[in-house]
Amino acid sequence: MYHSFLFIFLALSLLTSYASACYCDGLDAEAIARVAEHHKRIIPRDIVIRNVTRPAPKRTALLNVRVFDGHHLGDPSIVVIDGDKISFKVIDIDEEIDCCGKVLIPGLIEAHAHPSSIAELEILSSYGITTVMGMNCPDYALCNSLRDQVGLTSLISAGEAAVGPNSTHARVFQTPANETVSSPSQAPELVSSVFRNSSDFKKLISETNGFDQATANAIVAATHALGRKAQTHAADIASYNMAILSGTNGIQHMGIDGPLTQSMIAQMLAQNQTATPTLALLKALMAYPNNFLGVTVSNATYAIAAASVTALHAAGVPILAGTDSIGVSPTVAIPFGDSLHTELALLVDAGFSPAEALRAATHVSAHHYGLKDRGSIKEGRRADLVLLNADPLVDITASRDIARVWIAGVEYTALANNATTSAARKM
Repeated sequence: MYHSFLFIFLALSLLTSYASACYCDGLDAEAIARVAEHHKRIIPRDIVIRNVTRPAPKRTALLNVRVFDGHHLGDPSIVVIDGDKISFKVIDIDEEIDCCGKVLIPGLIEAHAHPSSIAELEILSSYGITTVMGMNCPDYALCNSLRDQVGLTSLISAGEAAVGPNSTHARVFQTPANETVSSPSQAPELVSSVFRNSSDFKKLISETNGFDQATANAIVAATHALGRKAQTHAADIASYNMAILSGTNGIQHMGIDGPLTQSMIAQMLAQNQTATPTLALLKALMAYPNNFLGVTVSNATYAIAAASVTALHAAGVPILAGTDSIGVSPTVAIPFGDSLHTELALLVDAGFSPAEALRAATHVSAHHYGLKDRGSIKEGRRADLVLLNADPLVDITASRDIARVWIAGVEYTALANNATTSAARKM
């Protein structure tokens, strides 16, 4: 665990995302100090105890609903919410809901975000996001307190990210030297400690002033030896190549300093590695020229990243929909929930069909994180469901037009398109 004051303050979303999003090696001391000073002003958050009991199980029949099967919409049919599971057995029904031909999709999976409070899980839920991948957890007690919240977005979390000594991330995090990793020999204990603290996967930070290739390889190998998955941050081409060579399961972000080469893409495909481009993050940074640690994202640099996404998709590399959401601050705005719908539209702009974009936020993410109980509408799967008023296969922006949401069979009613949640969305 980090013991510096930075992680006593529990605004995890802001803290981790500044480092996770687009830190580059060429930052000067003034830029590092500016961000560290910003973190000093973060308001602490206490762990909130939420006493909510699961409702008594019942069988609810959704009538006249068109089901998205991952490729197409079916004819109007009946789907049953049987407690916390999906069923197609229309027997012993306790409640019927006429969906009037609306579209039913699996609950959305946000493959890269940094929620750190119940309120942020509520915002994610309000946008139809039923599972979120928390991409860094420096405070295990906080992360564990957010797990398995009845009727709220399910948190699947990384542990504390591995950083190299004196690297950009280590400097921003003010990580003590004895909590960094600089040698392959440190990998087994580093990885074991993460999973002893109930983490679901391992996160690495690949950066050109971070740990070397051998250390990255060792961390990934130690993770795989435990039967677990690794995810690697890489925001430039050299770091991306290091991540590919390490054999990590997935790579977060996309380089803006140059396109991925065909050989890099071919190796990712051969190794069944995934990419989570976080295009919504890059779009958000375009609104803050020269104000994000000196990093400038322009139309030209965004186009480089988008072209790499197009090339990865064309080659068949699995793409997961994630955003690096942190909320809204004076420095950058990457709002929870809303950003994932932006990401879906940006994937379509990059050459995905609407159905492919939806799969990137449902089945593909569930499959590559080993979440066999969700991501599709099938008998016995978790009843994570989103009912849409319009057809997202005609217009992907219809993913925002949400009529109802169920999370493990519990309906979440304070939807983002309702006035009652407008204030929460501005938090």
